[in-house]
Amino acid sequence: MCKLRRALYGSKQAGRLWRKKLAAWLIEFGFMQCAFDECCYVWRQNGQTCILGVFVDDIILATSDLNMLKSFSAGLKRAFTVDDRGELKWALGMLITRDRRRRSITISCEARIKAMVERYAQGASHHKTYATPADKTVLELWTEPMTREAIKAVRKDAKKQETRSLIGALIFVASVMRVDVAQAVSRVARHIHNPNETVHAAAIRILLYLNQTKDLGITYGGLKDSSVHGLTRSMHVLVDASWEVGCSVSGVVLMVAGGAVAWVSRKQAIQGLSSPDVETYAASAAAADLLHQRGLTQEFGMPMTEPTTIWCDNTGTVSVANDSGSVSRSRHLAMRARFLQDFKATGEGKVCYIRTDDNAADALTKPLERARFSKHRAYLLGMVDVEELRTKRELEDHKADTAQDQMK
Repeated sequence: MCKLRRALYGSKQAGRLWRKKLAAWLIEFGFMQCAFDECCYVWRQNGQTCILGVFVDDIILATSDLNMLKSFSAGLKRAFTVDDRGELKWALGMLITRDRRRRSITISCEARIKAMVERYAQGASHHKTYATPADKTVLELWTEPMTREAIKAVRKDAKKQETRSLIGALIFVASVMRVDVAQAVSRVARHIHNPNETVHAAAIRILLYLNQTKDLGITYGGLKDSSVHGLTRSMHVLVDASWEVGCSVSGVVLMVAGGAVAWVSRKQAIQGLSSPDVETYAASAAAADLLHQRGLTQEFGMPMTEPTTIWCDNTGTVSVANDSGSVSRSRHLAMRARFLQDFKATGEGKVCYIRTDDNAADALTKPLERARFSKHRAYLLGMVDVEELRTKRELEDHKADTAQDQMK
């Protein structure tokens, strides 16, 4: 047994020690480590701001001051061996395309999808097309209960190992870049421990859908008001929950600058007794995540002066969140209901009603038919004028409040 004086690449502690060393150097240089995300750093100098993101040994820098960029680049090269790629075009398998005329950025992953198709879909027909990543058959997926013998058998089964590898690759794509397949991948991933032929077919369908739509990406920007206030005002959350036998599925998506920034399609930990129960559960989880996003945004130097709207299509949840409904019917969710009420009282956000047909989070809870799925996909990927839709919603919400006040 030997004691290492320096962490070797690939060892268990290498990543941790590298993060500590890089963080110490960045803080000494003048950066401030964000409390809401330890992988983000902010450097302010002479009224200018520089934002830095770190993923292991990949660093992305965003600044409007070229002098700050040159100063940081020179200092980093003196301290470490650096490969400077210049203007950001590729990052973690993502293609970043800038449209300076529209002041927008599009993130896509065409190259990664092509590589996945070449590896996993050799036996499938590349010419077969799908308009949606999944149909209602994905709701009926099942696998046999696992035993120790079954676990050993799965590890020795080459085909099942290949399916598990495919599902893992789909999870990365769905989590980082393609919000439109998050729901389908989430349901398939429940059976990753012992995938059968039906699960394999569902995973291949998702892959072929991605292959057909590999040129799609998420577009941010193009706002009429491109100021800091306009950017923070564009932030809003869409939330929905499926009403199923057993545990329901929460769908939450955070929209900023016209495109999805963070999203989740996840099975709830409890079994709701009614539709408002599962919607309240999902809305409270969305509010908790939103507090984190608002804090990180303010650390970047963008003050959140207005409450952020959480759009929900359940009137019961909206009523409870606005402290106008009774919590006694959902006492088992009383803490989550009170959390939503405090969320509004502190001015951090508010829960408002949205029609189900306009709630794009519906695509994160269950399989949809082609027309509704295409409509929600266009919204999530920033392919429509989100500002115009938001203004329309706010006007409808104001009219509803006015009508309710007149009735009182």
